[in-house]
Amino acid sequence: MRYPIFVFDEHGDLTVFESRAHHWNNLEAYDIANPHTVFDSDGRVLTMADAGNDRVEILDSDAEPEPDRLRQMLIRALERAGQQWDGNATLDNLRAAAQAVYGSEKRGVSIIEPIARLLRLLRLKRGS
Repeated sequence: MRYPIFVFDEHGDLTVFESRAHHWNNLEAYDIANPHTVFDSDGRVLTMADAGNDRVEILDSDAEPEPDRLRQMLIRALERAGQQWDGNATLDNLRAAAQAVYGSEKRGVSIIEPIARLLRLLRLKRGS
C-alpha cells in the first residue's frame, strides 16, 4: 500500500490522504457504513476497517492494481472541481493534481466537512 490514498465517497467526491496520520485523524467509524472506493497510489483497491475508538484503519486488500479505474475516477473528480483533463493523462499527473486540489494537508479548517460528517452521522442514526 502506497500513499497518497484516494477515497471516493458514494457521490464520487474525493479526499486525498498523504499519510496514515491524515486518514487516522479524519475518517471516523461511521464512514465505514457509507460506500467508499479507496485506492492507493498504484490503483490498488483498499479496504476500511473499524480500528476502535471511532477510528478507521485503511488496509491493503491484496487486490491487483486497477490503475485505469483510478485514472478515470481521478479525471471525473478533477472535472467536478472545474479542471479539464484529457482521457490520456498520465496517472502521475492526475495524482499530483488530485493532491493539489483534494489533499488533506492542503485543506484549511473548513466548516463544510464537519457539517457533512454530522449530517451523515444523523442519517445513519435515523436509519437504525
